[in-house]
Amino acid sequence: MDENPNNKRLYSFLLIFYLAAVGYVLITSSVQKYFDLGFTTYTWSTMLLLVLLNYMIKGFFLAGAII
Repeated sequence: MDENPNNKRLYSFLLIFYLAAVGYVLITSSVQKYFDLGFTTYTWSTMLLLVLLNYMIKGFFLAGAII
């Protein structure tokens, strides 16, 4: 990766945006699970694992697109 300051800003922005998206999905999934609106067949740990696994896979695709 290039050491250009603009590229570092872009990578930082993408990382912050990605982490915000993960946080948002974790919060909304937890609210759905808590109020029995969704994820009713999953335990808390399974639901969190599935959400994090989903976003880890998306993160690999994002990293591949950046490279």
